[in-house]
Amino acid sequence: MARPPASMRADASTHDFQPVNDLVFSRFGVMFFADPVAAFANIRKALAPKGRLAFVCWRAMPENAWAAAPFMAAKDLLPPQEPMDPHAPGPFAFADGERLKAILSKAAFNNVRATKLDTVMNMGATVEEGVAESLNIGPLARAAADLDEPLREKIRARVRVALEKYVTPRGVVVPAACWLVGATR
Repeated sequence: MARPPASMRADASTHDFQPVNDLVFSRFGVMFFADPVAAFANIRKALAPKGRLAFVCWRAMPENAWAAAPFMAAKDLLPPQEPMDPHAPGPFAFADGERLKAILSKAAFNNVRATKLDTVMNMGATVEEGVAESLNIGPLARAAADLDEPLREKIRARVRVALEKYVTPRGVVVPAACWLVGATR
């Protein structure tokens, strides 16, 4: 059987995968599935009989200072936010490790494991780069997307202060909390 290309763009829940892959890997991409059980069940079809699934995803937002610190620093300047559904597609959809393992089990994966990884995220070489990154990715970016420039500048000032404590010789290095996830077909 011919191997598929090393990378492709397709809907993970509906693509006609062939069971030829020894490993399916994702780095921070699987949390956005509208129906994670269906998507993972379909991805399982891409694995050869002894194939493995491996991915990394975020744990809860409060454990991820790269996202929480900028957002909390600017929270009172942001428009009212709808309460987030913790299971809705998004960066923190798999924050609950037990739910994550249940999803993979329902998708017929075996030997499911989710191991905590406490690490860091480099937000940039300078505080200004860290501020820009905070307004480019994560919950603050979504909440502030449609704000006018004067308000965005107030937010930048708050985020600068919040990120200053994370400045190191390697740049703005902020705590990050992930799950390292593995399973077998």
